[in-house]
Parts: sequence; structure tokens; C-alpha cells
Amino acid sequence: MTCSNCSTQNEDHALFCTKCGTKLADGTPAAQQQQPQSWPLTITRESQFTGSLVGMTVTLDGNNCGSLKPGETQTYTMPWQVVHVSLQIWSTAAVTCRLRLWQGAQITCGIKMGFLANKLAIKSVAGAEVLEMSS
Repeated sequence: MTCSNCSTQNEDHALFCTKCGTKLADGTPAAQQQQPQSWPLTITRESQFTGSLVGMTVTLDGNNCGSLKPGETQTYTMPWQVVHVSLQIWSTAAVTCRLRLWQGAQITCGIKMGFLANKLAIKSVAGAEVLEMSS
């Protein structure tokens, strides 16, 4: 199936485009479409951001999943449902995203050192519908 947004060729049973995340219209009634049991969530911490000594903690649905070092990528297997993703640095406020994930979901982020405070910068979210973002 070809994506109407970016013209990427996707598998016939795909619900969303693997490149841009656009929902694909396949003509199958929603009641007949089966949702997958789980999908990968990949979080990458950019290496070119400053703040290499600043730790970044990853929390998924309230469970601490460890921290990411600069340039590190971690993949988590998540259930198909709304998932709360929290990325937190030092004592600054956490940035929380509420996402609906599907296959190939990825978050790319980094930490920028500021004069008065460090900031978590989310550069991109692919393979997910961003429902809410707060800091």
C-alpha cells in the first residue's frame, strides 16, 4: 500500500506509514483490523547536544527503565496502548509525552546546557501519535 502523504510503499496490512506515520486507508472496516500485541519503542539520546555529564532517566508507564548516555539508543517492547513516556534530567521538570505507539516508534532527544537551567529537547517523534506534551 502506498502512503498518500509521502508515497512510501508499505506492507498491505500496515495501519500506518513506516516512514512518516500517516494512517493508511486500506478499506478494511476498523472492527476487522487486529491491533498488534506489542511494538518496539526506540529512544535515542543525541550525542551532539552539550551536557554530556547530565544524566537522562527514562521512565515508561511509571517504571524506571534506566538512563541514556549521550549517543546511546535503547529499544523497549511496549504494549499497544497509550503509554506515558517521561524523560527527566537532574532536578529540572520532567518532559512528559503521552503517545499512541505503533511499529517502529522512535523518540530522538538530547540535553542542552543553559545558563540557568538544563533543558531536555525532543527533536523528533516518529511512529507515534503525540496526544499530549508537557514540561
